[in-house]
Amino acid sequence: MACCFKMEEKHQVNHEFMENGRKLLEELITTCDGRCNIPLRTFSYKDIWQATNNFDRSRIVSFEPDFTLYQGFMEGRPVSIKTYKNVPARWRFGASPFTDIAIGAQMSVHKNVLKLIGCCLKFEHPILVHEFTSNHKLLNDYISKPQDSQLPSWKFRIKIALDIANAVAYLHSTVLSRPVIHRDLTLRNIVIVVDQSSYLAKLTNFSYCLSIPDGETHLKLDTVTGTSYFLAPEYASDGYLTEKSDVYAYGVLLFCILTGRQPGKFFRDKDESHSLSSLFWILLILLCCKKELRRGSCEILQNYHKDVLVLMQKTDQL
Repeated sequence: MACCFKMEEKHQVNHEFMENGRKLLEELITTCDGRCNIPLRTFSYKDIWQATNNFDRSRIVSFEPDFTLYQGFMEGRPVSIKTYKNVPARWRFGASPFTDIAIGAQMSVHKNVLKLIGCCLKFEHPILVHEFTSNHKLLNDYISKPQDSQLPSWKFRIKIALDIANAVAYLHSTVLSRPVIHRDLTLRNIVIVVDQSSYLAKLTNFSYCLSIPDGETHLKLDTVTGTSYFLAPEYASDGYLTEKSDVYAYGVLLFCILTGRQPGKFFRDKDESHSLSSLFWILLILLCCKKELRRGSCEILQNYHKDVLVLMQKTDQL
């Protein structure tokens, strides 16, 4: 009886491997012209079980709407193991773990992207294995829990913003022969790594990515996917998707980084000094002095309008 059960279990694992392998190949053909230029390891069913200690709940480091992250150990080193949930429901909105693998693998060469080490195709849904950074937090933790996670200095906020911009630019112009749109640039998809008082931002979660076909300038989608407040108006209302959709989301991220506030407060706050339009003008002023900011000089802010200083004092300890 036990022998029959093991044979049935092995058959099921092989079925999942074949089915997921087929879907991944289809994604690679559709998205990457059938090529994956980055070496990607495949892990066995046993590797994942052992790495997570049978998915021990004490190993969970993050619960997200689409997935759960575990800290695991493989070959003596820590790794981050990503298990998807509600996959069929998410697929209806355009999210796919196979897209996460295909684009994530191509993006892993960039220093501002969380490196994808490999995947396991022997479960019902693919499981991804990423590098594990020992001293890190999601950008969302810095913004939503300021009492627990002190925001970095002004100099390093600019560094974080530039890191994210570099990763997005690489996604749009380099990773494939055609532009790839992330579609979910949010606080939860940015990992902040702290190393010897330095900050490094890394982009992650490519499951919602779409590429613009050759010869086209945009995509027209019937179903709009994304996070409230980060959706570009033309995409939210008409399903009109271009690289500018990510640029809009990046702008919202930038406001969050500069002010230390959740995006919803930009739209709900009745205080004019905190309104989205006021923040836009502040951002414009800051961009005008970007060379000085890159050198880490905060003194230049003293030469600008006192309202800028008032708002900065409310949101940052320089």
